[in-house]
Amino acid sequence: MATFSSQQLVIGNSPVGFTFGPPNIGPLKMPFYASFVLENAPIRVLTSGEDPTNTYGVPIDEGQFVELKTETDIENFRAIVQDPTTTATLTVQFANAKGED
Repeated sequence: MATFSSQQLVIGNSPVGFTFGPPNIGPLKMPFYASFVLENAPIRVLTSGEDPTNTYGVPIDEGQFVELKTETDIENFRAIVQDPTTTATLTVQFANAKGED
């Protein structure tokens, strides 16, 4: 699987997702695989298209490795910090081939 782009995402007290389209992810419209390690602070995420809150969503701890293995999960990814007084950083690697199951 070849990484074709990366993106840094700063997560605060408002839900955010990835930004797509040139120049953010290169020539492909949507990657099939993304991975990151959470830095700085715990977050909550959803891949349903809903916005998570500080208390609702899948919790991810600082230092945890995360893989998103479908185009839909990547497109619908939304994140927010658990503690509204902090920020978290993701450096995400995108690939143009499907991840291993």
